[in-house]
Amino acid sequence: MSKILVTYSLIKSLYSEGRDYIDIFVPFLLYSFPPEQNGCNIDILIKNLKEEFGLLVPEHALRTIVKRAKKSGYIKEERGNYYLEEKGKRVILDIKRRQRDVERELNSLFEDIRNYINEKFNKSLTSDQIKELLFSFIKKSQVPLLLFFNPSLSDSLFDKKMEEESNKDMFYMVDYFKIAKDRKPLQFKVLEKIYYGSIISTILNKEDMSSINKKFNNVEVFFDTNFIFSIMELHYPHISKPARELFTLLKTNSKFKLKVFDFTIDEMIRVLKGYINSEKYRYFSGIRVNSIYSSLKTRGWSKEDCIEFLSKIENKIQELGITIEYTQVDLESWEPPDREIYSKIEQYKPDQPLLSQKHDICAIYKIREKRKTYKREIEDCVALFLSSDLKLAKFNYVEFGHINRHSVSEVISDRFFTTLLWLKNPTTVKEIPLESIISIYSEKLIDNKVWNRFYDNLLSLKEKGEISEEDIATLLYYEEFEKELALIDDPEKVNREFIMENIEKGRLKIREKINEEVQKGIEEIKEKLDRELSNKYNEEISSYINRIENIKRVIKEESIKEANKKARLVFFASILLPIILLLIYTLLSKKLYIFLNFIYFVATFLTIFRLLGIKFNIFQFRKKIYDYFFRKTYEKKLSKYGFDLNEDIQ
Repeated sequence: MSKILVTYSLIKSLYSEGRDYIDIFVPFLLYSFPPEQNGCNIDILIKNLKEEFGLLVPEHALRTIVKRAKKSGYIKEERGNYYLEEKGKRVILDIKRRQRDVERELNSLFEDIRNYINEKFNKSLTSDQIKELLFSFIKKSQVPLLLFFNPSLSDSLFDKKMEEESNKDMFYMVDYFKIAKDRKPLQFKVLEKIYYGSIISTILNKEDMSSINKKFNNVEVFFDTNFIFSIMELHYPHISKPARELFTLLKTNSKFKLKVFDFTIDEMIRVLKGYINSEKYRYFSGIRVNSIYSSLKTRGWSKEDCIEFLSKIENKIQELGITIEYTQVDLESWEPPDREIYSKIEQYKPDQPLLSQKHDICAIYKIREKRKTYKREIEDCVALFLSSDLKLAKFNYVEFGHINRHSVSEVISDRFFTTLLWLKNPTTVKEIPLESIISIYSEKLIDNKVWNRFYDNLLSLKEKGEISEEDIATLLYYEEFEKELALIDDPEKVNREFIMENIEKGRLKIREKINEEVQKGIEEIKEKLDRELSNKYNEEISSYINRIENIKRVIKEESIKEANKKARLVFFASILLPIILLLIYTLLSKKLYIFLNFIYFVATFLTIFRLLGIKFNIFQFRKKIYDYFFRKTYEKKLSKYGFDLNEDIQ
């Protein structure tokens, strides 16, 4: 497993140096010469390429590479055997050095992936398991190309058991791809080399390796319903994004005439009418199912949104630059030349409605009419039907005889076409194939058949009274249940026991989550309320204090006025009253000397005080009287409003 991954990385590195597809494989050929022999034949080289690099090289491809090596002076041929030249031996030294560097690079990558999965998912995988996961991921992209270049290959060539087991852990690998792309540029670069090297290696299975760069002649590209839904962004983003990128790429090539059959538009209308009539109620916006209806539900489409879209559907298609081809086909009455084809397509798509079957079969026949004959080269195929439906592509490939004739299918999958275009022009297509694969596998959706089985069983259990609406809400709220449904391939596994078991799991998980989140929520709410109350309290206190201060200011001003009045009255009364009384007494008694003696006594008293340094300030006496009356008045007024004098008098 490790050998082939190292080989893929080496292939991409060599290609990045500007070598063509044949030159890339020359160093691997030279390395495969047995060191202890002077010469060897084709069979030995084929055997050694597999053992040393994990490459399965067909004889016709190897002879092409041998021819290039001879032309470049790396080897010579004598009597059916091949011999290394000195120039070729120097290349071997270089490839050995590169191989060691790549091995270190990959070992570091495998360790990083292993640590990442262990830390994030608490999943312990060995290095061998990591290699198997990566290899399985890559094989998914290789198989369509391998079968296209060499139809005699069979799916049984690949270890399906290993693939099924690795599928369970595939999302770990995809998650690492996404993280590496954004945060681990060095590791992602290594992953890119492995992936694109694996794509390049498929060329070995093409009968004529040099023809891979052949240009397309004029080709009419007819879009299937699902592909148009994607470029209109009606599917989930991770499905729509790769389709839109391919669509943009096709628009830049004048050799491709972008079209849609009128009966495909009828099929689109029929599908969307299903959403209007009933299907929108079968899906929930929080649960993602592999269905256009689920996507529309998540997007929040209403019945009115759907009707408005349908009323303008032809205009929307034409605005994209797609030409509508009018065939006058009415699928309600149209029948294929061979009615047995219905039973054949049912083997690939058993749940497909009759009108949808007719649409797919009719599209194939229309492409055949345009081609007139079987086409061996996709570049000269005249027309093709581009679809995201891999089952339809396989049905067409097998049941219409292309697998035996080694001819080009009428239905071409969008994933395969994207990768093929990359092989033809990597500088233009750039990262689209890998981006597409990451997008496709990054979001695991629930299979529609699995969802239908689950939904029907759920309703049945509800009608029987075995589960309540609260139980249903538990399942829909429980995130792990959605992930578990997404990993199920067999709808029969979604039975009563499965649902009841997951309801119980959901309850336990929700309780745990509630305990954690309630506490967290309480703290957050408390903090928020404290913050809000504090702000509100501060604002209210500030306003209240301002009002209080204004009241106090008014009280103080009034108290000052009253204290001044009383102080003046008492002050003058205390000074003048004794004098006036004495004067009246003197006048009445006619004893003037008494008044004069009083004046003399006061003057003497003040003089003695001055000589002794004692000052008698009459105004200070007035101040004390004022303070007394101010305090009494202020205290009385503050008490009236409930204020404390000690807090307000400075």
